[in-house]
Amino acid sequence: MGMRCRNCEDGSSLILIIGVIAALAIMAAGLVVLTTNVASNTSKQRTRTKAFDVAEGALDVGMNMLAGDWPGPTADPAPTWDESAFRQLDQYGNPSEYPDPTNTAIPFSSVTFYDDGGGDGGYTAASKHVDANGNDMMWIIAKGATGSQQASVQAKVVRDPANTGFPHGVALFVGGVLDPNDPGNITKTMVHIEDQGTAPSVNSYASAYGAKLKDVYEKTGSTVMFDTGVTPRANDPRIPADSTTDPVPRISSLIDSGIISGITALAQSMGRYYDVTQGDPMPTDLSGICVIRADGTHPVDLGNGQWNTLDEPGILLVLRVHTASPDPEPTPPVTFNMSGSGNFYGVIYVEGTCDTAHGSPAVHGMLGCNTNMTMQGTPDVYYNDTIISKLTDKWTLTVSLVPNTWREIHP
Repeated sequence: MGMRCRNCEDGSSLILIIGVIAALAIMAAGLVVLTTNVASNTSKQRTRTKAFDVAEGALDVGMNMLAGDWPGPTADPAPTWDESAFRQLDQYGNPSEYPDPTNTAIPFSSVTFYDDGGGDGGYTAASKHVDANGNDMMWIIAKGATGSQQASVQAKVVRDPANTGFPHGVALFVGGVLDPNDPGNITKTMVHIEDQGTAPSVNSYASAYGAKLKDVYEKTGSTVMFDTGVTPRANDPRIPADSTTDPVPRISSLIDSGIISGITALAQSMGRYYDVTQGDPMPTDLSGICVIRADGTHPVDLGNGQWNTLDEPGILLVLRVHTASPDPEPTPPVTFNMSGSGNFYGVIYVEGTCDTAHGSPAVHGMLGCNTNMTMQGTPDVYYNDTIISKLTDKWTLTVSLVPNTWREIHP
């Protein structure tokens, strides 16, 4: 009896072992399937994450595009999305890491801009590339695709314009002595009104007039150099002015230092800032935003070209090298030469002296220098109020996200 019981126990143990082995085999097969599914899902998730990264990167680049070319109130050519240039960015430059989608009809990345005056989504298809309501807000929809996965994000962005609001009604400002120096041209009018626009009056400021201009006024009673409608203002009792108080303010009260520093920062961000005292090349293109920092050994020349247009005016700043001094505005050594026949549409501001040196240049808009100006030759300054208006808020300082507007959307 005892022997039969041991045999029974041996048989039951074998059955138990076989059962355990079968269960383990089933579990192993299940684990293989589970691992395969997890790996597949993980791969899809990684690919989708990459697609999302592409969309987020495209959104950032789209904001930079708007900063450089904010849409106008009417239809303008849209900023062109360059997918190949986008792929060259460091984080997306490896095609094996961020492959094109298997469906070649789907682009690797895209960006579309819409005005914010639309319906439920905050935009409409008809509002592409136009800030029709002029509120400095736009929607951006950015898409990315890698492998078989896609992702899309949208956000509203707001524009912070650079402070380029120059004063209206100032044709010419000379912080020092204004003098034509050439007896043959003393009686030629050189400061004109091309477009008075909204300016209630047009003024020409000079802290003092040169001896020749004073002599002409004493002999003829005429304020030469200025067309009818331009009011000369000078700290000179022999030259009439509208005010019995000091008619010539400091240039800093007309053109705030914040405007100059803001334009300088904008030029730096645009690659249009040149410190020639530190080895930067003297620019040959003075159009658009252009800021040059120079000293007495680096005179700046307007040249003979035409810079900007009536529809697209620009700003040229010629800045001195700042040095420690008890005088808040020491005489700067930089010189701006207008010796050629150049045409400039916009505002020229010189932290130094200005010398036309027998040239025949023309400035349409406004010309200012904070020290002496010698208008030799046959120069002309035309006050143009339309240009001053067009320069106001013309350039974008930054574009930032409007809080609580970012969201992911279905492709």
